[in-house]
Amino acid sequence: MFTTLITYTLYLTTFLLPLVFTTWNYELFEFPKFIILLASALFLFILTVADHLLTPKNPLPALWRHTTKLQKLLHLSVLAILLTQALTTIFSLHPTTSFWGYYGRFHQGLATTICYTIIYFVALLYLNKKSTQNIIKIS
Repeated sequence: MFTTLITYTLYLTTFLLPLVFTTWNYELFEFPKFIILLASALFLFILTVADHLLTPKNPLPALWRHTTKLQKLLHLSVLAILLTQALTTIFSLHPTTSFWGYYGRFHQGLATTICYTIIYFVALLYLNKKSTQNIIKIS
């Protein structure tokens, strides 16, 4: 059940994110997209944690074993980017701006990088070749 819900959430995020905008404020595109990204990453994270707690399988070690050196390097690179941005947020002169981004540029903070990292690893765990092709067709 969780796998299907996670897959459809990834489909919905991929489909909706480019289409979302608002006319209620001066931020036509940036803020609504950030909210959708944040909500979908949080929802995917909760579903993934629930799936791993409620089902006995643990695909993380198997996922790491069945990857090539190039794929491992890519995974470590994503984690390195997250770590360096977290460190720059901690040592920033204005950590709030570094975490959320500044007004008009919400997609430049640590929160966005965390969302992208969550979506990357959830997609890595739950999408197979056919699901990935479906996402490419949708987008």
